[in-house]
Amino acid sequence: MKQVKKGGVRVLTKSAGKRDVYLVTYGEKQDWKSDANYNSATAGNAPAAYARKDGTHKPVVFLLGPVHGGEFEGIVGLVNLLRIAETGRDLRDRE
Repeated sequence: MKQVKKGGVRVLTKSAGKRDVYLVTYGEKQDWKSDANYNSATAGNAPAAYARKDGTHKPVVFLLGPVHGGEFEGIVGLVNLLRIAETGRDLRDRE
């Protein structure tokens, strides 16, 4: 996480094992002006209460790493993707 320069890095929470869980963001945060959380909006059959898609919002991609800490492949995959986002090259130094 210390090598991330183009993105924003913050500790989102702590794991059950008391390890930091990081959030890395790129781009500006958008104001959704939401009146309800996603579950309430969909249960009430009113998805616009959660997010009004009027064409002014940029697409958002959310990537969640390994849900279980021992899933090493997911950790390596996301670290490799972060390296590409930061430098244009992967961890094997390939474009």
